[in-house]
Order: sequence, then structure tokens, then C-alpha cells
Amino acid sequence: MKYFDRFKSIFAILSFALIVAFPYYATIFKFDENLVGAEEKVELSFKNIDDYIMQNFPGRTLIVNTKNRFLYETFDISPNSSITKVKDNLFAIETLNYYYHGLYNISDAEVRALVRKLEKFNDYCKKNDKKLLIITTPTKPRYYNGPMPIVDYIISNNQDDSYDTDGLRSYDVFRDELKKTDIYFFDTIEAIDNNKNKYLKGNIPLFYKGAHHWSNYKARLVSFELHDYMRDVMGLKIPHMDAVASKSDVAMPPDSDLFDVLNLGIKSHDDYYTVTDKMLKYESDNLNYIIRGGSFMTGLVLIPITAGYNDTVLMSNKLVFYNNYNNQEEFETYDELEDRIGLLDKIKNADVFIFEVHEINVYNATFGFLDYILEHMEEI
Repeated sequence: MKYFDRFKSIFAILSFALIVAFPYYATIFKFDENLVGAEEKVELSFKNIDDYIMQNFPGRTLIVNTKNRFLYETFDISPNSSITKVKDNLFAIETLNYYYHGLYNISDAEVRALVRKLEKFNDYCKKNDKKLLIITTPTKPRYYNGPMPIVDYIISNNQDDSYDTDGLRSYDVFRDELKKTDIYFFDTIEAIDNNKNKYLKGNIPLFYKGAHHWSNYKARLVSFELHDYMRDVMGLKIPHMDAVASKSDVAMPPDSDLFDVLNLGIKSHDDYYTVTDKMLKYESDNLNYIIRGGSFMTGLVLIPITAGYNDTVLMSNKLVFYNNYNNQEEFETYDELEDRIGLLDKIKNADVFIFEVHEINVYNATFGFLDYILEHMEEI
């Protein structure tokens, strides 16, 4: 029995040592080049049988999760190079670089040139009985009040300090310039700042500790202000929505998106809530919408209020929804969408254009879609 107890102790020590050493031999044998949830699954074939076995060997996920949890809980180390941990909060490093170091900014002149392009397109919309709406959305560091002790070495060594600004972030210049125009503009950051008790307090946070995106529920609350703007200012008929939050043991995407990428397999120190959307009153003038934005746009509940005729199109990052949201596909270029779904005809038939611009993404606002439209003005 004494030998058995000794064997168990030795086995436990060796197992722990293997887990702690995993980052080193994983690098050598390339076990964890792809993290679970972020990798492309390898199909079994004669040529890639080694990769398939490595990706699917028993216990791989458990070992990766255990290693990541050990580093995260013991040393405050994020095992993912694009995510960092600050006081139990996870942040996408690019947002810290933007908010604290000015990366992803562009010059004030470039921001103004972007707004002039939007004005040119807005003139086209007014002449053709269409409407253009710009929505801006926030970064997580904007609403984090604690210190950022490690931000100094997060900054990229390749930072370009040559851009010319007035000391403002690109978002600030973009916001101020838009307000000088007659373009419809809804700033979710301003909506949040104007009612901090509603958005920054209570059981449900605006940003969960383990998330990069705003929480489902608080994003819904912001969306209802957006809906009011679309009705009261733009004169659109859209459904009236409400949302109910219920406590849950499981976080619905994207409420723990950064935490999920770390493969920790544990709760990220937050109470989660699921969100149920409710239709209170249905109104619609059956308009066709063209919507372009990124992942923050999802929380604004645009799909149920913009479902109209079959020509409504929503593009979120590299996903496109069309045919009244019945079809969902990935795409790479707008020319590709023109070939597949007749994008230019859909632009021509659209009644309302909505562009969501994340504050870190002013440098790439509309993901090139505005330029594509302006280049094809004669065809629409």
C-alpha cells in the first residue's frame, strides 16, 4: 500500500510537470499552433494524416485547457498573443494599443476626407429618395476605470508616429466632423455617456470581464435608443422591440468571446444573462436596407427591424445575409458579391443605407464598401 501511495504521488507530480511544461514541448512539436475554437479543422486524408492525428489525439483539448488555466490563474498570463489580462479583465490588445497609444489612428485630414466621401454619397441618397445612417460603436478600454499596468509593453514596435492629429483619436474627429453635416448619425458612445446609470451600473455589465464585445443585454438597450432615432428623426417605420434578461450558467456568444478563445473551460468571474428579444408592436414600411459593419453591429438588433423585401442585404465582416435574411454566406470582395447576388442592383433598389463604424476602425470605415459604391455611381 505504501508503494502504491508513492506511485500515486510520483504520477501526480509527473502529470503536473507535463502540464506546466506543455508550452515548451507544444512549441517544439507544434501541438498548440491552433487553439481550440480558432483553428481550421483538418479533414482526414493520406497527405495530412499526421496533422489530423495531432489535432484530434485524445486529451489534447484537456491538456491545452489545463495549461492555459494554470498560466492564467497562477501567473496572470494569457496564452493567446492577441489577448491580455488586467485585474481579471481580458482585453484585445489592439484595443489597448488604440486607446492608450494611438495605433490605428489616421490623420485628421484623412478623417475629413472620409467624411467628404460620405457627404458625396449622402447627396446621392437625398437626390434619389434614399437615406444614409452612420452608427459608431465603442471599445472596451473606454469604459474600464482601473489601471493598465502592462500597457507600456503591449505597444507594437512597428508603430508609425508620423500621422498628424490635434491630439484627438480618429473617432473624436470623425464624430465632430459628422455633426457638421446633415448625415443621419447615431453615436452609441454618446448614448452610453449620457445615461451612465443605465448602461454602466447594475448586475449586467456593459462589457463582461471575459469579453471583447459589449454584452448582449446592454447592447440591446442601446439599440432601442437607436430604434427611437430611426423612427423619430429619420421617419422610418420599424417594429418596437424589448428585451428580457435571465440569469444563466452559460454565456451566450459573444458574452465570453475572449475567454472562449483561451480554451480555459471555466467561468470567467461573471454572472451571465441570456437575452430574449420581444416584439411589442410591428410596424414596417417594407423598405430595402443595405447594412455594412462589423461584429459590434450584431448587438443592435438590426435584423428583425430591417426585414423587408428580398433586396435587404446585411454585411457583417466577411458574412453576408440576403434574400430577406434567409441566405447566409461568406465573401471576400464586393465584386464577388456582384457576381453572386447582383450587389449593384441591390444598392440601386435600397431605400436605407446603414454603416456601422467601430471607433477603432475609422481607418477602415465601411470596409471599403463606400469606395466600391462611389466607384460604381454611374451603374446605380
